[in-house]
Amino acid sequence: SDSDDGSSYSYSGDASDGYMDDDLYEQIAVNALYSEIIDRFPDADAGSSKYSVNKIEHLGLNTHVYGQLYLYDKYGDLTSGYSSGSGNYSRSFEVAIDEDGDAISCVID
Repeated sequence: SDSDDGSSYSYSGDASDGYMDDDLYEQIAVNALYSEIIDRFPDADAGSSKYSVNKIEHLGLNTHVYGQLYLYDKYGDLTSGYSSGSGNYSRSFEVAIDEDGDAISCVID
């Protein structure tokens, strides 16, 4: 059958460079963002929040994913993530991923 079982990652680029497919880096970054949203923004809903990736950059053995994060609450409304309402609903982020595919830092500004 032609159904996608989720195990068919196509590798883009030169396999000898040691890097994974950009889609995989993006998924690792999203998982790190979800954890960070849950930890830092009590009034935001990680599953409802949206993101966009601006750039994926390979720096030495690590890969950095840069982008923009838009925090939403469980009702689908934009939120600062805090009950006080202070702060911005739109934030930039940077996730660093090591050579093993583990997120080693997640910074949301």
